[in-house]
Amino acid sequence: MNWGKQCCVIMCWSVMVRMTHLETAWASDLTSDEWQFTVAPYVWAVGMDGEVGLAGVKTSVNDNFIDIMEDSDSVVAFMGDFSAWKGPWAVFVSPTWAKLGKDDESFGPNKADVTETITIIGFGMKYRLADWSLAEAPGGSAAWVNQRFTFDLLAGGRYTHLKTELDFKGLGTRDKSNDWVDPFVGAVTQIGLTDKLSFRVRGDVGGFGVGSDLSLHSVGLLVYTVRPFELYGTLFAGYRALYQDYTNGSGSNKFEWDMTLHGPMLGLAVTF
Repeated sequence: MNWGKQCCVIMCWSVMVRMTHLETAWASDLTSDEWQFTVAPYVWAVGMDGEVGLAGVKTSVNDNFIDIMEDSDSVVAFMGDFSAWKGPWAVFVSPTWAKLGKDDESFGPNKADVTETITIIGFGMKYRLADWSLAEAPGGSAAWVNQRFTFDLLAGGRYTHLKTELDFKGLGTRDKSNDWVDPFVGAVTQIGLTDKLSFRVRGDVGGFGVGSDLSLHSVGLLVYTVRPFELYGTLFAGYRALYQDYTNGSGSNKFEWDMTLHGPMLGLAVTF
């Protein structure tokens, strides 16, 4: 098990353990029934750790974002998150598109330049099971304050489109595209450390043989509240890791993707 996968397992497990200590009565602060929308563009400095195989030939990849930047000109990425809340329920969509390249990777006796074009779209629903105030408002009033503990259950799917291109430098090129959808279940929890600073962690597990054999996804963030243009916003920074174990085809058409995409992330979320 590579270190990126271990990171996913630990973070997912920590979130799941918190589920066992929750009761639905904790959600007493969820009184608003108006729609709330959050848009969160972010950058994710993606590294790769794992194995990719094509036509029965595998290569190991263990490169962080800086390695990929130094060894290839194929580093382009777009990421974001959109959610819509009404009461304790929410729907969300989280698209990610990245083009990552690595030169001179070993495939059997040959060397090849590898380019991965990755499209990932997460989607699903959340339910806020817990919403606790961790501090009183000034003067002991009952006003809503930012320093809170929240816990959300989530379920959905993650669509992945992956195009692998190999350039064997004078020996020809080879490419393979694969699409799959992984169902997943998980949770998100956020703890207010101060009135403006919070810690958020998300973990989910999926695949279950429907698409990939196994997928593990984890995110840990520090979140700082800001007020851009009189809107409610947050700046966030942290680390994201996504592990997928996917196999398709056989013989000369066999494709294997046992990979962790991981790296630091930085973004801005605005709620209106």
